[in-house]
Amino acid sequence: MRATLVLCSAALAAACAPAPAPRTDLPDSPQGDLAPTHESELPPRATRGGIAYELSWLDDFEQGLGPSTLGDWTFGSNLAWLHPSNVRTSEGALDLWLTARGDTVIDSDRTILGAEYARTGAQKFGRFLTRMRPTARPGMVASFFTAFYQFDASYTKLLETAEIDIEFVGGTQAVQFALHWVDDGGTKHQTEKRVDLDFDASADFHTWEIEWLPDRIAYWVDGRELHRFTDAVILRELEHPQEVRANLWVSDAVPWAGAFDPSELPRSSRYQWIATYRLSSGP
Repeated sequence: MRATLVLCSAALAAACAPAPAPRTDLPDSPQGDLAPTHESELPPRATRGGIAYELSWLDDFEQGLGPSTLGDWTFGSNLAWLHPSNVRTSEGALDLWLTARGDTVIDSDRTILGAEYARTGAQKFGRFLTRMRPTARPGMVASFFTAFYQFDASYTKLLETAEIDIEFVGGTQAVQFALHWVDDGGTKHQTEKRVDLDFDASADFHTWEIEWLPDRIAYWVDGRELHRFTDAVILRELEHPQEVRANLWVSDAVPWAGAFDPSELPRSSRYQWIATYRLSSGP
């Protein structure tokens, strides 16, 4: 298994530094600024609930992938091998593919290739947005999430993790919001909330957002809040600088994701752009 060991270092000093205290005395931005449809509409600053944010970065994929790493590994419950060749850009968008393995040589007997994209640069707190059209037939999982992973020196044992997930599990007329963490005793935990949608997320692009603050994690679509987690104990466990990621894979958990049908391949999820905002202490 190949993964990224994330630690605070000089190179990550800005990301690992304490975030500014959120301001709560500012007027809210117009709705269009909070849920833009096109990357050109992303404002350099925006406020919601009196809290100020400023744009950290934007990837519009017009010039390729930008600063990123691509998954070349798998994990126990994944029937697919995440492979760099299945992460592609076309027409100014990021495409994650799920395909048959074909002649691709991998260090596994898996017959399916999935995809995983990780944007270089970790951040703690802020807004994490994408304009996304996922695919998720039975058995498939499509996602947009933030993550921190720390492994031992051999990359065989996960020592610490923190994840904030938007997942489409076996379908696109509902979405799952999930948090993952490892406690002080080394035990992995998760909590999740499934929300039925009044639209099919695969039919068109929508602006999906994770808003991560010290006192809550809220999930939004097109400027409409769908759910929030507020448990203070869990929120403290997640306070690691995290990278933005997206992936497409196949779950072996049939009761959770449904039974996968290889005849559904190939499939792809598309991301028109991805952006993050950090907390701002300025006006």
